[in-house]
Amino acid sequence: MPDESPPPEIQLNEPGQHTAEKALPPVQPPTAGFVFQLFIIPAIIVGIIAVVSLLFSWLAHMGGTSESLVKDLERGGPHSWQTAYNLARELQKPGNAVLRRDEALAGKLATMLDRQLDIPLSSYEGAESASVLEPNPRKAMAQLRFFLCRTLGEFETSVVLPVLIRAATTEEYVGQGPNDLGDEYVRLSAIEAITVLVGRLGPARIPNPDVVNDAIHMACERDDDSMANGRTQLRSAAAFAMGVMGGESNLDRLASMCNDAELNVRFNAATGLARNGDVRCQEVLLEMLSVDLEAIPSEGDQGESYAQVWKQHTIWRNALRCLERLAHENPGADMDVFRMAVGELLQEESIGELISEVRETLDVLENRP
Repeated sequence: MPDESPPPEIQLNEPGQHTAEKALPPVQPPTAGFVFQLFIIPAIIVGIIAVVSLLFSWLAHMGGTSESLVKDLERGGPHSWQTAYNLARELQKPGNAVLRRDEALAGKLATMLDRQLDIPLSSYEGAESASVLEPNPRKAMAQLRFFLCRTLGEFETSVVLPVLIRAATTEEYVGQGPNDLGDEYVRLSAIEAITVLVGRLGPARIPNPDVVNDAIHMACERDDDSMANGRTQLRSAAAFAMGVMGGESNLDRLASMCNDAELNVRFNAATGLARNGDVRCQEVLLEMLSVDLEAIPSEGDQGESYAQVWKQHTIWRNALRCLERLAHENPGADMDVFRMAVGELLQEESIGELISEVRETLDVLENRP
């Protein structure tokens, strides 16, 4: 029969044997120096390596991105305008200030646009030849020129001005519809690019300012078909550009444009005058402060659209900024009538999120030195 007696009891701590606690050294808390050597110093070294690596990677990416985009532009193609758009976005980034001052890159892109302008848009096939698979060649070329202008405007060098002036004054073909873009579309981008460039460099650093002014004044001209070919947008952009350029001739022209039939044109004219402390903007600024939805064109057929309300708030916000700028640039200007208008705006039920900005402007006007 099997032995069913219980197994002998195991003695873990027999006399004379060492226990686990006796075999290990006594536990002591780590010292500050030990923790510093074991964790802090390696972490600092790893952090420095990571920062240096990211810095070199960022620099390489910045240069590599711009170079690859320029090479893509040089290769051409129906979607080159998208590449030009991406390059403009790259230049807009706050960390790319060095790239914006790269005269060699700016000159290369200026030459590219100059060559494009040598070919009339009318020589390309238009909307009638476009299909789902094949893009409209004329539209694609107009878009490429549009975004090349925008890209050049992001630079901080005046070497791009001559080609921008050429683009702003070239009008060989006028677009016949939304899918058939013409030179007026490119001119609009060129005027906006000149405005951005002047804003970056300052009017004093612009060579041949009279030539620049002539190009802007040319863009202000209107014709009988201004609504059909986008001339209103061009004239509105030109009004804003004159305000940035400043100078007596531009301010006199802006004063006359305050009587323009187009809402955006006269509002931008008043903005330019206020920017330079010229009180001839008074009547239009008061109009901006009291603009209602009926004065704003609606894109829909049913009542007040979201776009109308958004534009109304934008006009009010711009008017408030203009008043503060006018008060700053012209300390002697009589602002009493504006104080009353801003106070009335404060009572508007639809003022919404602008209420704090209205109060700030009113405070500026009431506490002028």
